Amino acid sequence: PIKGIEKPKATARECYISPEQFKTILANTRGQFREFLVFARATGARPQEIRAIEARHFDRKLKAIVFPREESKGKRTQRVIPLTPKAFAIIERLVERWPTGKLFRNSKDRPWTTFAITCACRRLSEKVGFHVIAYAIRHTFATDALVNGVDPITVANMMGHKDLKMLMETYSKIQVRQDHMQAAIMKAVGDMGV
Repeated sequence: PIKGIEKPKATARECYISPEQFKTILANTRGQFREFLVFARATGARPQEIRAIEARHFDRKLKAIVFPREESKGKRTQRVIPLTPKAFAIIERLVERWPTGKLFRNSKDRPWTTFAITCACRRLSEKVGFHVIAYAIRHTFATDALVNGVDPITVANMMGHKDLKMLMETYSKIQVRQDHMQAAIMKAVGDMGV
């Protein structure tokens, strides 16, 4: 009976978490899940990549997480996730605690699962009063990096993409940053006095 019904087109979600919203998220989150979210915000890594990190992926010299080609998404090239000082400190602490196995674990010391992260985000959404999904943090990372002047090729590379297509079509949510858009329009018109 539903064979002839037209499927509605998919619509893009606005997946951007403002700095104020992220502060609210952190104020309502504790322990291991808080660390997971901070690491996600500091690196722009995919949630499934964060879940997969083990001590053997940590390269202190490079200050990065390095997944070998065969463990990387697409399995074509190794995935390198550069670390900020905050992300580096989190990984160092976790490597000391968990020298083998997954680094990011829940309050029961079990590795995070996709379902557990989804449930934690759902509970968090109820607490903070707005929709929180783990992937929104990745979108936020991309948008803020572009707004802060990081060139798109570098942002795409930091996020593990081989070209700009995915970044520009999916992750970039610059239009939600009205402060940036207002500054950009003023820069665009320059001294024309318009």
